[in-house]
Amino acid sequence: MKTQDNPDDFRKKLEEQAEIIERLEVEKNFFKRELYSIQERDEDSKEVINRIATSILGKTDYLAIAWELAHIIPSYLNCDDCIFYLVDYEDRELSQIAAYGEKVYNGEILNHLTIPIGKGIVGTVAETGIPELIHDTSKDDRYITDLERNFSEITVPVLYDNKVIGILDCEAHPKNFFTTKQLNTLMSISHLIGLQLHNVLNMQRLREAEVATQKLNTILQTRNEELEQYARIVSHDLKSPLRGLSSLFHWIKTDNINKIQESSLEHFDHVERTLSHMDNLISSLLEYSSLDSRKEKMESFSIQSLVDDLLVTMSIPENVKVNTEIEQGLEIKAFRLHFFQIFQNLISNSLKYIDPDSGEVSIRAKLQNGYYRIEVEDNGIGISMDQRKKIFQLFRTAGNHKDETGVGLSIVQKIVQLNEGSIWLESEPGEGAHFFVEIPEGQR
Repeated sequence: MKTQDNPDDFRKKLEEQAEIIERLEVEKNFFKRELYSIQERDEDSKEVINRIATSILGKTDYLAIAWELAHIIPSYLNCDDCIFYLVDYEDRELSQIAAYGEKVYNGEILNHLTIPIGKGIVGTVAETGIPELIHDTSKDDRYITDLERNFSEITVPVLYDNKVIGILDCEAHPKNFFTTKQLNTLMSISHLIGLQLHNVLNMQRLREAEVATQKLNTILQTRNEELEQYARIVSHDLKSPLRGLSSLFHWIKTDNINKIQESSLEHFDHVERTLSHMDNLISSLLEYSSLDSRKEKMESFSIQSLVDDLLVTMSIPENVKVNTEIEQGLEIKAFRLHFFQIFQNLISNSLKYIDPDSGEVSIRAKLQNGYYRIEVEDNGIGISMDQRKKIFQLFRTAGNHKDETGVGLSIVQKIVQLNEGSIWLESEPGEGAHFFVEIPEGQR
């Protein structure tokens, strides 16, 4: 049986991606309004705000944004070092992703620290979302020494939607180095950073999801092709000896027809029926496994003509009555073979479980409320409630009919699912069975 991608999961991914794109546009406009508001509110900070806004707007790499900030902000604060941390809520920690000062050598971060959320000054700000201005770190036992101790520290959360997604942490060696005004400016800047960083991270996740989806689709396609080829090889390897055995038994029976006792002839007939049943079972399994990989083209066709063509090819007992009620002029554009198999398997199933002398099968089809509705009803043995729950599973049958493989209704259900439709059954023991299929008019 083939592995196939779940269409509901794929549709959900596409919807999530569309929502992200729509939200990015909204947030870009909000970013511009926020920038204007900040500039009006703090004239002294206009230069650094403009510089940061110009530097990060349009960037699509969160690392590039972090390194820009790690260079621009220290020049504004005139401090010794500056580090940008990214918050990882899954591992409950913060990672240094960009830096300025002695922490950097040849563009690489030295002594790369990972700080748990809630630990140290940086971890505390990540946990609370409240900025901190430390005038003397020697009096704060939360201080974590990196390369060397600095006595002034200013730590600002980068928030989006009231959630900390990053931390700006700057230090200077002298005590009482940073001011409240600088803290307020950094907080104003952090709102802009949060918007852009969130957008970029979303875009990155979107790109990663697209790459993962493409990779998954490629893998699934390859595996489906391999499975289809394998199924065909297995089918050939199994059916060849079966046909050989069938021919051998037929020759032996024919050559010795006058020498074999009647009881032995019955055994020969039983073996031949068993071999024929196994051949049909293998063919049905191959058909079931290859349903979702066929390359048929959609075409327009008449349901009435399809049913008429099908009934001509079927072995219907002489005394069985077949009624057809097809909506006049009903045409559909779809995979013709799919609909042929739906009708064929449902009708064949009914013929197996009706009385060949008084059986009746009714076939109906119409367009109703945007759905093609197909019904096949019979007056056969019926199906109990516990059997109804299993009837569409592979190798499940409603009775002990000698020609039943237990695959036909599974094929119907799989075709219906491929066409985004639904199938159900109404039946009671001794009162026949009534199958319903609905497929949306605009199915693939």
